[in-house]
Amino acid sequence: MGDNTILSSMSTFPVAIYMDPLKQKGDIFKENNKKSGIYRWTMKLSGKTYVGSAIDLTRRFRSYFSLAFLEKELRNGNSVICSSLLKYGYSELSLEILEYCDPLI
Repeated sequence: MGDNTILSSMSTFPVAIYMDPLKQKGDIFKENNKKSGIYRWTMKLSGKTYVGSAIDLTRRFRSYFSLAFLEKELRNGNSVICSSLLKYGYSELSLEILEYCDPLI
């Protein structure tokens, strides 16, 4: 896990959908606590998507909601999704859990 890919396909049906991630932040943390899985951020207007995976989804999502983390990643040029979150804000994206899975460790 940990590989991230940018995709434009919406062919996978999610197991959870958060249409307003900022307002649903508490639910996102609670519902994904101690779970591993694959997630997708989608730009609402363009339909462009970013797919990622994490052994600890809540930890990953806490990072995405941390301004310090987003800015650090932007400075390092490491993350398209961090750049998008800073540029467009959470209200312009939705977050989906595509699949829960056992970590491969």
